[in-house]
Amino acid sequence: MAGAEIPNVPVRHEIMVTEPFERFLEPMVISFKHGIYFSQSEHGNIVGGIGNPDEEPGINQKGSLWFLKTFSDTLLDFIPRFSGVNMIRQWAGLYDTTPDAQPILGPAPEVERLYHVNGFSGHGFMVSPMVDKVTAELVMGEEPSMDIERLKVERFEDMDIEEEGAVVG
Repeated sequence: MAGAEIPNVPVRHEIMVTEPFERFLEPMVISFKHGIYFSQSEHGNIVGGIGNPDEEPGINQKGSLWFLKTFSDTLLDFIPRFSGVNMIRQWAGLYDTTPDAQPILGPAPEVERLYHVNGFSGHGFMVSPMVDKVTAELVMGEEPSMDIERLKVERFEDMDIEEEGAVVG
């Protein structure tokens, strides 16, 4: 709407939560090979998701049978102890995804005083403290406290994109 072009697309990601289960799992478990991630809340609920490598970009926030079956089967491969635990809720949301799964951060070349802070591909909460600091520095006209050259939108002009191999979810 402001006149800046970005290559981002929305991609659905699904997640679920189970009924409470006797608490025993401390760390968050992530398998890059299987695309699954899950943890156990302090109340005992298992919260997790699994990515669908065949998911097409688009606006789709409906839950799928594929997710329920694939997540359940994969979770039980990791921790058979969860057999019989009921899922109580499933939902889907959209990741704002760039071609290389890395955020776009920095000034928009086409629009004066417009800054890109988008395309986090599911990593936004993890990197938000530093992104907030760098964005404030940019807006104040200060030198960013980290090098953001590789995150600028101009990197997509030659479209020689190196894909990230660690997008979970």
